[in-house]
Amino acid sequence: MDGQPIAIETGQRLRAWAGETDRVTGAPEGGAETVDLEELCEHAAIEANKGTAALDAWWNTLTRDAQVEMKPHMEDFKAEARVTDARAQDAAA
Repeated sequence: MDGQPIAIETGQRLRAWAGETDRVTGAPEGGAETVDLEELCEHAAIEANKGTAALDAWWNTLTRDAQVEMKPHMEDFKAEARVTDARAQDAAA
């Protein structure tokens, strides 16, 4: 999917696409969404360690509520993703 390795987010996106659960929380559709900021930050760190493209792809899977909660923290994760990208470029050179 999207040229990315299969990850937890892949399963969440597939369940959301099938209408089974919320994309961020895994709660049943139609239920009240709760955003777990700690969990979101953990996922952001994982994706940032994969690089900018992975972090951006993950961001696009989030609901609007989750994006609002994460926005104040994203610059740190973006910086980490850029470092990962630079290391990958250096390793390829």
